[in-house]
Amino acid sequence: MQIIQNHNDNRPDPASLQENRNLFLGILLIAAGGLWLLKNFGMLSPRAFDMIFSWPSLVTVIGAYLLCLHQWIWGGILAGVGICLLIAQIVGMPMPVIWLLLPLLCIGIGMAILLRKNA
Repeated sequence: MQIIQNHNDNRPDPASLQENRNLFLGILLIAAGGLWLLKNFGMLSPRAFDMIFSWPSLVTVIGAYLLCLHQWIWGGILAGVGICLLIAQIVGMPMPVIWLLLPLLCIGIGMAILLRKNA
C-alpha cells in the first residue's frame, strides 16, 4: 500500500489567515488612531508624524501584512525594502530613492529565487 502525501499540508488553514488578517488590521487601525490623537494633542512632533505616515512606512506595513498572511517571500522583500527606506529617511540620507531601491530589489529577487528553489 502506497501512501500519497498531500503537498498542501504546509499551508495554513483559511480560518487562521482570516484571524491573522483581522488581528493585524485591528492593531494597525488602533495604532494609527492613537498616533493621530497624539499629534492632535501636540504630544507627537509633526516631523515624527510625517515620518510615521510616509510611503516607506506604507511599504513596510504592506510587507508586514503579507508576512501575517504567510506570504514569506514578497512580505519579507517589501518589509525589508520599507525598513531600509525608513532608515535612510531617519538618518537623512540625501540620495535618490533609485540608488537604494534597485540594489534592494536585486537582492530581494535573488532571495526569492533561492527560497523558491529550496521550497
